[in-house]
Amino acid sequence: MLKKLTIQNVVIVGVSAGAIILGPNIEVVDFFTPEMNTVEIHNLTSIGITNNPLFPYYGRKDLFPDPSSGPLKKG
Repeated sequence: MLKKLTIQNVVIVGVSAGAIILGPNIEVVDFFTPEMNTVEIHNLTSIGITNNPLFPYYGRKDLFPDPSSGPLKKG
C-alpha cells in the first residue's frame, strides 16, 4: 500500500523507527546500536520505499560527539 502511495506522490512521514523501516533495511540500527537487537534478528530487510538507508538520529551526541567527523555524509 505504501509503495502505491509513493507512485501517486503522496508524502509519507516516518518518525524514529518509522523512518528507518522506509529504507531498504535496518542494518544502520545494527551498525550503530547493536545492543538494541536483544532478540537476535538476522533478517534486517525492511519496507524498501526508498533505496537509501535512513538514520534519523544523526544528531545524537552519544553516537556522534562531533557531527563533522561522523561516518554519514549529507546527501
